[in-house]
Amino acid sequence: MYGKLLAVGAGIAIGFVLGARQGRPAYDRIVERVRGIRRDPDVRKVVGTAQDTLRDKVPVVGDAVADALDPPA
Repeated sequence: MYGKLLAVGAGIAIGFVLGARQGRPAYDRIVERVRGIRRDPDVRKVVGTAQDTLRDKVPVVGDAVADALDPPA
């Protein structure tokens, strides 16, 4: 839970700073890049492998990390 909160806070802070300095077009480009990275089949495969490994090796922490790595779209 703490990791999720930290990730959301970091995202908000980065978005605020970039939005304040560069405006909406720069923010939109960044969002599209992140979405593109998340849709990449190789990235999805690595994330899936990491989630499976964590679930198997460290069940309690693994579920929390897996949820943090795969937020709702």
